[in-house]
Amino acid sequence: MKILREVVAELFSMFAGDARLTIEVIALVILVALICAWGIFGSTMPGVLLLLGCLAIVAEAVVGEAQRREHERSQTFYKWDGEGKD
Repeated sequence: MKILREVVAELFSMFAGDARLTIEVIALVILVALICAWGIFGSTMPGVLLLLGCLAIVAEAVVGEAQRREHERSQTFYKWDGEGKD
């Protein structure tokens, strides 16, 4: 039982670790559930929408993190402009 509690706690910490991603995934699931309830698409379309939505969320998160790290890196390195030569 202790192992099960540890697994559930780890899964929760992974899911709730990034609030923005959590909100985006929950919003995606709600949107797809509403689309299913309205019967707009066939039976395979909700799965495709979830897949594409999750891929878009992950891609956006990766690009955002890469831009954030690039910005931090550009701020931490000293840029020599050539002045101060004898």
